[in-house]
Amino acid sequence: MHSKAASPRASFWHGFALGVLLFALLSIPGCTNSSFTEVDSVYGDYLIGRHAENLGDMETARAHFTDVLQKADDSRLLKHLFLLHLASGDFNDARQLANDILEENAERQSAARRNAVRQNPVQHGRAPRRGETREDAEKQGAANEGASVNMARIFLASMALQEGEEQSALAGFASLSGNLEKQWVAPIASAWILWEQGKKREAREALQVSGQNAPTRAYRLFHEALLLDLLGDSEAAEENYRDAIERMENARVFGLLPRLVEGYGNFLERQGRSEEALQLYQRHLRPQYFAYGSWQRYADALEKDGVPAPLAGNGAQGCSELFHGLAVLLSERRDDDGLALVYLRLALLLRPDFIQAQLSLGEQYERRGFEETALEVYRAIPPTSPHAINAGVHIAHILEEGDEADAALEQLQLLRREAPDSRIAAMALAEFYNGQERHDEAIAIYSALLAPLDAPASEDWNLFFGRAVAYERSGDWARSEEDLYLALDLSGEHPLVLNYLGYMWADRGERLQLALEMLRKAVEARPQSGFIVDSLGWVHYRLGEFDKATFYLERAVELEPEDPIINDHLGDSLWQSGRKLEARFQWQRALQLEPEAEMIAVIEDKFLHGLPVEANN
Repeated sequence: MHSKAASPRASFWHGFALGVLLFALLSIPGCTNSSFTEVDSVYGDYLIGRHAENLGDMETARAHFTDVLQKADDSRLLKHLFLLHLASGDFNDARQLANDILEENAERQSAARRNAVRQNPVQHGRAPRRGETREDAEKQGAANEGASVNMARIFLASMALQEGEEQSALAGFASLSGNLEKQWVAPIASAWILWEQGKKREAREALQVSGQNAPTRAYRLFHEALLLDLLGDSEAAEENYRDAIERMENARVFGLLPRLVEGYGNFLERQGRSEEALQLYQRHLRPQYFAYGSWQRYADALEKDGVPAPLAGNGAQGCSELFHGLAVLLSERRDDDGLALVYLRLALLLRPDFIQAQLSLGEQYERRGFEETALEVYRAIPPTSPHAINAGVHIAHILEEGDEADAALEQLQLLRREAPDSRIAAMALAEFYNGQERHDEAIAIYSALLAPLDAPASEDWNLFFGRAVAYERSGDWARSEEDLYLALDLSGEHPLVLNYLGYMWADRGERLQLALEMLRKAVEARPQSGFIVDSLGWVHYRLGEFDKATFYLERAVELEPEDPIINDHLGDSLWQSGRKLEARFQWQRALQLEPEAEMIAVIEDKFLHGLPVEANN
């Protein structure tokens, strides 16, 4: 039922094959006698670079990889080093490496064409094969160029745009291949550059491409709305804003949805329709769409805190908005290989004051376990920014995770003094108290936030939820259950509330059929949450349905392999299913994952003596 997973320290460049590169390096004369500690060797430099990268020390990693590249010319390392420089915001060195990548790619293509002429002169120029159109042949050739070549082109085009070389930027974006680049980057970036050049009709035409899937079409409609908004075509802009939000909702791409809502609300506020904007923010503060940007705009609108500037006011800002959206999209994918970081750096290259992108950058580093870098990013956010409170909360969270509870508390108390009316700062302090088992203090904060509310609204669900957690952990289940019911109703059955209440009933052996129904809904809403899938498996276990329980608990362990409670649950279910050797393996695994102190003796006893076997329903 818990909601937090350990931060992996694995390298985020999963596409880079360590074994293959080491084999290539060791095949270079003089490398076979290298040692792990011999820094002057290719092998030693490479290993030090990898170790530094895994620890988030990008400066050291780049230095050693650069040394390796100077001693052993390897195209894979060239591309890897380019992405490292780009993800670190080292644009000068990244520029030279990007040019090297494109030069190498051009040479490789030229050599391939010469080879093709020697082998089959008739097909020189890649004439279409039988049943294949010229367009199909060109698409296949473009698909083989590789992601790093595309990223080199995107980066150089962005640099050109930043330096005012719009035609060069346009050509660079037009040369992209690959689905993401051709469907998202090329048309939207081209549209903003054309708009900047005064070619309004061509800008809109660039966004009108057939054969798009729902999220792609929704995002292009959003950018078309931003352009129409700037052109003063309010009626068409509003239609596009609404259409984009509806399509993105239907596609269930919730990560991008809050920014679309913020864009439409921004438009309504500038049209003098503040009440409609407020209703829009409130409606989309439903938890499945909740995001800090939406909440901040809602809070600002409540306080009538000025009229916001458009999300994008020129071509560079429009492309920056595009890159930020792509980073959000990519960060939701389980196979994200670090490109979210790269796109956020590009967003900040084109718009250095894009604080929301900076905040997202910090979140990306934090996610990957690079806490020191994340702290640097968060601390660089100006204290006058509306995002400073959120940055401060992230800083406190990193300090708490690093066993610096006193420093974390000091940070949160500072936020409370600086922003006494901020609900976000208050809730962060309450959550900290909950985590430190100071539940009475947490309850006091939640109750103080709820006291002035005559009739709680949908956005107040998390106050009841937070207080319910504090009540439950302090042993007051009756009050906890009461608050969970209120949170469930206000939130429109948010999956986190469904999960918490359903799990608690399952764990207490109460209302198991209702718990099963609720947890099925929660899993349907969040199928990739290992913690929620674990809860569904656990209620099946409590019902004595061990085969079903094992099915879901194995899935939960796949999603969250580092969680001791989930591994322990799976061990119990495997034992009841007659798979005793596997059960003991899972219990041993749970012990290795450093469970809470009170769990250790229980798991050790199960490992030694097993469990009483129950009938499988």
